[in-house]
Amino acid sequence: MTWWSPTSPGGAASAWRPTPRRRPSASPDWVCEILSPSTRRFDLTDKRAVYAVHGACHLWLLDPVGETLEAFALREGAWLLLGTAAGDGEVRLPPFEAVGFSLSTLWS
Repeated sequence: MTWWSPTSPGGAASAWRPTPRRRPSASPDWVCEILSPSTRRFDLTDKRAVYAVHGACHLWLLDPVGETLEAFALREGAWLLLGTAAGDGEVRLPPFEAVGFSLSTLWS
């Protein structure tokens, strides 16, 4: 089986450094995928399914072309959309709702 690294794993990050001989030993609390035209379909299908199977708690999909952020939580094996953000307003989405940031800082 092939293992993919998320763009940005969070939580038990030391456990999420897969190698050809070692599978991740713990599920990340949070994963952020930065979508690109060359990997978009793969990130939205196969890769997202792998994160669900392995119990990632939260998934953010960051789209720099559309300048949007979608936040999901894994509930009973399926991804539940918690919220979306666009523009330059303050973002407060799980699992980081206690710390706000401007989405526009990611595009500058």
